[in-house]
Amino acid sequence: MELHAQLVDYLKKKTDGKFLMTPEQLEAEIGISEKQQSKLRKENNFPIPWKSVGRNVFYSIYHVADFLLSGEVKQEEAPVVEPAIEKPIKPKVLQPVKSKTPVQDLSFLAKMKFLAAHVQEQATELQSLADNLNRYHDSLELKMKLEDSLPISDKEHKIVKEF
Repeated sequence: MELHAQLVDYLKKKTDGKFLMTPEQLEAEIGISEKQQSKLRKENNFPIPWKSVGRNVFYSIYHVADFLLSGEVKQEEAPVVEPAIEKPIKPKVLQPVKSKTPVQDLSFLAKMKFLAAHVQEQATELQSLADNLNRYHDSLELKMKLEDSLPISDKEHKIVKEF
């Protein structure tokens, strides 16, 4: 759960402290373009729940975090409505077909890898920036110390010893 909390905090920072993401922000995290998201939503095949507000679409960062970690989203189960009882239809006699085992969808692993690489890239950039800022600070500090320790004079200095 600690990883989930860290991921939620990361997503919250990406959304400027908000708990909802836009399709554009989601694209940056999971690598699915806005158009592809729209197409999948229209077909009801998009794995992350969304909320439409007018023309805008929003995703909960908690659902996005669940999806990135496990490939599925934990949702409250909707009450099951029992269909009306209909007359049983006699099935046609079919030859038995060998059942195929369902293929497990592991695309979430690729998306998790993409997110990890994206976060790693940002961390590397931030670390590089921090190192450069520290070097710049140290050089300025050294420059100021040297300027304070040297005499400020236009006179020629005596040479103490020549080599």
